[in-house]
Amino acid sequence: AFKPPCEIIFNFCLGSCWGFFCVLEEFLYFVINVMACKCGTAVFNGNIRSVGKCTYGTTAQIPSIGKCERIANKPVAEKIKKWYNKSMNKQISLSNLEDELSQVRTKKKEFLEQIERIVPWNEWVAMIKPCYYKGERGNKPYELELMLRLYLIQNLYNLADEATVAEVTDSRAFSDFCGVESSNQIPDGDTLGRFRNLLVKNELQEKLFAQVVEQLTARGLILKKGTIVDSTIIAAPTSTKNKERKRDSDAHQTRKGNTWYFGYKAHIGVDKDSGLTHTVKATPANIHDVTMMSELLTGEEEVVYGDSGYLGAEKREEAIVKNRSGKMIKYKLNRRPSQSKDNSVRSKAQIKRREREKSSVRSKVEHVFGVVKGLLRYRKTRYKGLRKQTAKLNIMFALANLILAGRPHLAA
Repeated sequence: AFKPPCEIIFNFCLGSCWGFFCVLEEFLYFVINVMACKCGTAVFNGNIRSVGKCTYGTTAQIPSIGKCERIANKPVAEKIKKWYNKSMNKQISLSNLEDELSQVRTKKKEFLEQIERIVPWNEWVAMIKPCYYKGERGNKPYELELMLRLYLIQNLYNLADEATVAEVTDSRAFSDFCGVESSNQIPDGDTLGRFRNLLVKNELQEKLFAQVVEQLTARGLILKKGTIVDSTIIAAPTSTKNKERKRDSDAHQTRKGNTWYFGYKAHIGVDKDSGLTHTVKATPANIHDVTMMSELLTGEEEVVYGDSGYLGAEKREEAIVKNRSGKMIKYKLNRRPSQSKDNSVRSKAQIKRREREKSSVRSKVEHVFGVVKGLLRYRKTRYKGLRKQTAKLNIMFALANLILAGRPHLAA
């Protein structure tokens, strides 16, 4: 049957109004869902507006499907047995999150701030700059101070080249210490390795250590009136799974007690008053301590302390008997316990008291080893050759001196 135009127009308007109200109802339902859900997960036209977990409410995310289904006033964990993302109770924007993390105080940040204060950056950069790349050809080299900071992080945390770059990229504390804001500003591990080899080739680690000793002497922290000598073993890899099919030819094995070690020895001379290192020598592990005594003295000492491994050092041909002022140097070396086993009880008590007095002074050298092998975790080397070990030990004891000199009892 033919319908008049007015009826057709009326039906069209009625259907349009009904469709508009249906859309409005769905939109209002979406708004109610957002307000009812704690984490803000809701679906509108099949798209998830935000991701999170609803604890109580009318919607819940099903990650495997990518939708939300209605749940009437029951916990999501009871209705959905599948895995779901755990969200924070408070939604934080990325910029606010970065600001909050940057203000958190951690031990790593505090330690790096201490290194920032105590390292003489201007002097060290000026010493390295004449040997650094000029950038006259090809791409410009990275900033010298950035490379120096990366090198110090590598030594402070005993990291390999690639591991250092990865840690600076991942750690906010490391990136702030280096002053970088993007991964494009960080060199790769090969570049850091070439920079380290550049320092080794020009013997700059020894110069940096000498600069630290000179600075501490000028501050009156190294008096050189007495020296404590000691050594420690730095282990080396014993594996032969390499290109040459052999171990490091410069390293040797030695026995300490009933245990055998393979590697190098670090011989140091420490100021008896402050406990700061003024001399560092590296040798294979089989070199006896007493043979290095004369190389660890400055020539200005009045007294020398050492353990029983240095007994007889003053009788050797190369021994320094008099200082530069012409005064005799006193060698106060700890005796072996077996040397007094036949003495009387009274004599043993006197010897024990004297040995304790020597040990109380000599113990300061253990604080230096505690920083190098404990705090800086340098117990095993990853480099081959005596030359590289000498460079490594010089920069490690330079950092140890700066750390010890920054402690309250010396800084005051």
